[in-house]
Amino acid sequence: MKMDVVSFNDSGGLSSEIVIGVMKPEADLGMLLDQVSEGGELILLAERGRAVGVLLSRAEYARLKLAATTPAREELATGLAAAGKVPAEAGLDLWDVDEAILEVRQRP
Repeated sequence: MKMDVVSFNDSGGLSSEIVIGVMKPEADLGMLLDQVSEGGELILLAERGRAVGVLLSRAEYARLKLAATTPAREELATGLAAAGKVPAEAGLDLWDVDEAILEVRQRP
């Protein structure tokens, strides 16, 4: 079973999706991968009429992964910046702090 579906994307625009039944012979993986990589298609994999997976391009996967991890990376950067201020506020030399941390890490 292959159906073209039109839906709304996150920005409110229309996007085209292709729904493929995973148990049908039309689910030729090579053809589907060509559509995803060359045409930028989003392909939903369905089983008994229910979406069970999605095929998307490597570029789209990377974009989604980046978007999902951006808040955590921003929080980490903020935490590291705050942690870097603590030794300076205590009057410690950052070089001495780094050496002490390295020494502790090398202990068995």
